[in-house]
Amino acid sequence: MITPWRQGDYSCFSEQVFILIIYLKYRVKLAFQFTHDETRKVYRVGIIYYQTFFIMEINIQNLVTKSFGGSGGDTFTQRGIETLAIRHGSYVDAIIIDGQQFGGNGGELSNTITFASNEYISRMEIRQGSYIDYIEITTNLGQQITGGGNGGNPVTLTGEIIALGGRSGSYIDQLEILGNFN
Repeated sequence: MITPWRQGDYSCFSEQVFILIIYLKYRVKLAFQFTHDETRKVYRVGIIYYQTFFIMEINIQNLVTKSFGGSGGDTFTQRGIETLAIRHGSYVDAIIIDGQQFGGNGGELSNTITFASNEYISRMEIRQGSYIDYIEITTNLGQQITGGGNGGNPVTLTGEIIALGGRSGSYIDQLEILGNFN
């Protein structure tokens, strides 16, 4: 669960782990500071934006990775999601995360979900066997993509899904899903 932004309170950043400076497409300078509070099981992310300091806490206590599908293909690491689409036919041929495609070029291209800053995947329905046969992805704001065939065993996940990874070859062989699940 991500807690709301708080302004001020620099005291939680007594130990700096690292600072990362990036420039967004509008050339806005942001500085990120990450620390870990083992006692409360949270990561704190401090963001300096136009000389104003904001703090966000990410609760890691309930984050779990769940895996579905087979063991073929090559690994693609879990990553947060800003845009998401799939290619699908009888199976889920590919998943496209932030413009990077994992899997094959077959099947039909779905529409693309572009996530708002307060949007996340809230529900996934998966049919899986040796491959990911079918997937339905729904966000907390109601956007949805769906595609694939009727094979495999069905699984439904609900909660706050924050990252996707897995294995792929000609199809999506496996999905690794990181989130706080209900």
